[in-house]
Amino acid sequence: MINLELINKLVEFGAERIKPLFKKRQFEVLKKISLGIELSDTEKRYLRGYVGRKLKLLNELNANQYNPRLNDYSDFLTILSNYYITGLEALKINGYGWDLQTNTLEVINTKLNGEIQFSNKLVKLIKVRSIKKAEFLINNSTSLRYATNEQIIKDTNITKNMFVKKKWANHYLNYGSEFSKFNPGKVND
Repeated sequence: MINLELINKLVEFGAERIKPLFKKRQFEVLKKISLGIELSDTEKRYLRGYVGRKLKLLNELNANQYNPRLNDYSDFLTILSNYYITGLEALKINGYGWDLQTNTLEVINTKLNGEIQFSNKLVKLIKVRSIKKAEFLINNSTSLRYATNEQIIKDTNITKNMFVKKKWANHYLNYGSEFSKFNPGKVND
């Protein structure tokens, strides 16, 4: 499989710069591929031979640069862009769920719906039309967006997570207006 991005970059470097790797005739083959010109039988043989092997090796060496891997859910969420994390994880980050072990991340977003597993966490994606009116804060250490305590209880109507609703109500009973400016009566309307 030919990586056109890699070939275009090699052609951009020029014949003189890549001379240690590719001979003049091999460079001409790369140039034709980048321009979309059909190769002759001899040039196709070059591509199946040493030129192809060199390209394969360069592609493997630069795999992370040309094909970035997602190692963690934070990498995935930065790609997603319009999102915020709600539920137990947001409670924990806001300082009220230190006793909780969260295995599921509820992510409200405008693009995807479904579930994705990242090592030890299940990321549950919930698609909505807009998050413009949502209240969230950006965590300075991770740059991820987390719902405020007030937004978490509003989101339980979307997520249908009764455990989060009960935990939120329990925290409100314990901490009152310090925890949230909403009272449970206003939220249940």
